[in-house]
Amino acid sequence: QSKIVVTVNPPSWEGDHRLFESLASGALVFVDEESRHLLSLLGLRDREHVVLYSIKDGDHLKELLRHYQENEEAAESIAGRGREKAREEMMPENRIDTIME
Repeated sequence: QSKIVVTVNPPSWEGDHRLFESLASGALVFVDEESRHLLSLLGLRDREHVVLYSIKDGDHLKELLRHYQENEEAAESIAGRGREKAREEMMPENRIDTIME
């Protein structure tokens, strides 16, 4: 099982199952900053449910990865909150309920 998942989303991203599945797996999910607006619509917050990074700054991404590899308690805490959020609000049945409202 992966402990960390790094996602990169295309411009004008509308969401996909990779994010939801990664969160539900219990991994710490890194999401590129280009997705910040959509994440806020989903109620996902940086360093609470996911970790945001810039695709333009590879060195900073490496620093973040190293930080969370060395600080497992912080990584597990964020990953746990992300998993709870995904399981409570982002499973297919939850998404259907949201669309139908």
